[in-house]
Amino acid sequence: MIVAARQMHGEGDDRCWHLGAAAPEACDCGLASGILNVRRGTDPAGWVGYVDETIDQSASGSTKGFDFNVLTLSSDPDKRQPHLFYADPLTMPANCLSRYGRQVALLQDYRLWEFAVLVRLASKSESIVFARAGAYFARICSNCPFGRR
Repeated sequence: MIVAARQMHGEGDDRCWHLGAAAPEACDCGLASGILNVRRGTDPAGWVGYVDETIDQSASGSTKGFDFNVLTLSSDPDKRQPHLFYADPLTMPANCLSRYGRQVALLQDYRLWEFAVLVRLASKSESIVFARAGAYFARICSNCPFGRR
């Protein structure tokens, strides 16, 4: 993914690409998309720990907010795959409310069997977004939706 991003967008003052488990510098918005779903043989309890740790990393590395998406337990039970992680769309936002503050939104009105949680934090930095895909971070300068109030 990072190789493709470099080929497509190159390097520049407004963007750079990083490999690692955490963002190398604070950013406005953290995004974890598609990295919380595939357990790869990890037991469910261990995977919940990974999910919580990943969300904590997004929170600590972001100044304005972060978001993540997860497959939903609201999907048809007979269509669920045993190697995938499914979360309760009520529990995840409640956990974020108790851990990161009151500005938490749940989005689940789109056609995929997943939901997104958006958390808005206090903001201080320029508009930089880190998108995490696996162990990769991409810094992309943009207008962060969390900056709008």
